[in-house]
Amino acid sequence: MQLCFNLILSAVLLATPLAAQDTTMLISLAAGLTDQSGTKLMSAAAAACILGNGDGDTAAKIFTDAGWTRSDDAEMGETALYKDGADVGVTLYEGGVICDVASEKIATDGAISALQIMAGSTGLSLRSIDTPDGCQSYQLTDTASVVISSTGQDPSCEASPASALRFTFSQ
Repeated sequence: MQLCFNLILSAVLLATPLAAQDTTMLISLAAGLTDQSGTKLMSAAAAACILGNGDGDTAAKIFTDAGWTRSDDAEMGETALYKDGADVGVTLYEGGVICDVASEKIATDGAISALQIMAGSTGLSLRSIDTPDGCQSYQLTDTASVVISSTGQDPSCEASPASALRFTFSQ
């Protein structure tokens, strides 16, 4: 109950350009952050990124309210969010402007499914966009886009046994 209240409060405070029904569905989907594995957890993390709308503290609070651990590295300018035993981890860069949802156990086709689940259940459209790296990329809202790739420092656009959904928010 406390998690739902905090998610609703966070979403209300966001003033995102999302329609009310989109926000309500994102909140409902983000409640899945308590799961340990699979595309449902990745979809929930993606929804939390969208609810964060480029604000790192807002996004991090959604995760920590769901029992995730927050670890800030000021020198690197990043915030790691993780849940012991979970298949998915999240890293926020540039104060939340980038929200990277990654899994070493979910392949890129699973990440695509997680993104489709999130978009389909919330009413967000996946408008294909071109990017210099050639990875599958979509515009989700006026301010949010996502790139699907492998994990790691040098991500690949090819199918991989590990995956990442990298959300970028324009400010």
